[in-house]
Amino acid sequence: MKRASLAICFLAMAALLPATASPSPHTRKKAAARAQAARPVALQDGHAEARLLEIYRLIAQSRSRDALVKAETLVRDHPNFQLAQLVYGDLLSLQARPIRAIGDVPEFAAKSGSQSLIDLREESQLRIRALIEKPPANTIPAQFLQLSPQNKHAIAIDTSRARLYLFENTLSGPKLIADYYISVGKSGIDKVAEGDLRTPLGVYFVTSNLDPKSLRDFYGAGALPINYPNPYDARRGKTGGG
Repeated sequence: MKRASLAICFLAMAALLPATASPSPHTRKKAAARAQAARPVALQDGHAEARLLEIYRLIAQSRSRDALVKAETLVRDHPNFQLAQLVYGDLLSLQARPIRAIGDVPEFAAKSGSQSLIDLREESQLRIRALIEKPPANTIPAQFLQLSPQNKHAIAIDTSRARLYLFENTLSGPKLIADYYISVGKSGIDKVAEGDLRTPLGVYFVTSNLDPKSLRDFYGAGALPINYPNPYDARRGKTGGG
């Protein structure tokens, strides 16, 4: 059976090392041909987040009117994007009064949706953190020091930052090409058993690409099942599915 071409590494916290690689000339030629034939299409799912992060940048620069214009357009294009609605509401309120915190809603409204508001505030802080704390340039996760030429791309997920990093396996080694917000299991990380609502930690391969038409709207553009539990997980008695 042909090995999957996409590797995913779920990390409790990313350990980064300088990116180094010394492929043979033959390997470089083969990799160049693959890269030219299979260069990824821009991911549309990250476009809305990129626009949200631009709004955060404008707010940090005290350009609230520019941010309001962009927020209004974003909620029109993505009406179900809750963080966009939250920042849009804050920017509207800012026209009349100072904002004390993210999601600065009236007290009665905050009480009626307290947990949802708390979750949205935490998610917003994680996305803002991604703007401020970028991984050092030319570093890669330790798990990606030697990727198989068959792995055209690899994904590292830093669960401590709720961030997904997409790497392309280039001639000179893995190269970071994009990063996105990602949520983890409701009960946290380090999955052990089926139904524990946790995200597994480890190195996995994508086994298929599920058609979005066969999935609930919750999954968006699709789903990528992984080979959890892998052989190491199975030896440790872990169960469930990925």
